[in-house]
Amino acid sequence: MTDAQAAKLERYSRYQNSDLGDVKGLQLNVSANLMRQLNVSANYVCTYARTKSKDEWEVMERSIRNAATFAANWHQSWGWYDLHINLNGKLQSKTYYTSYEDAPGFGIWNLNTIHSFKVESLKSVVESLEPSIGVENLFNRVDNRIDSSNRKYALYTPGRMLMVGLKVRFKQ
Repeated sequence: MTDAQAAKLERYSRYQNSDLGDVKGLQLNVSANLMRQLNVSANYVCTYARTKSKDEWEVMERSIRNAATFAANWHQSWGWYDLHINLNGKLQSKTYYTSYEDAPGFGIWNLNTIHSFKVESLKSVVESLEPSIGVENLFNRVDNRIDSSNRKYALYTPGRMLMVGLKVRFKQ
């Protein structure tokens, strides 16, 4: 980018590599089948990331100290109908920024269902129909902080979203 091109920009960021980086962490994963139809899992990550430039250590840009994900999956079949339900969540602590305001931590939960109808007994080319419906950002989490030129947002979702879909499986 030339100086003339940079002068036309209203806002930009410049990044420079640090002299030294140090990233340490711990990750824990647990998954269990609590019963034949139910599986739950959890993941936790703790990261300590820092960078050194000109003999000064500081927290690494865009690093997140704590993050966790959770999921529960339930499946049940009733002859020609199968139901799959998935509840999952992501939680994280603040995101560190050196030249901006830190972005606060947040948690997002999603609920999704898949309904599978076996229609293979019908004289058609279709084996099964799988409509799905779900809600992303179940609790309508939004980063409503007032905008400023010195802020990075925690999440970019506009809020709760309804998701629908249809999968058609054809006979081979």
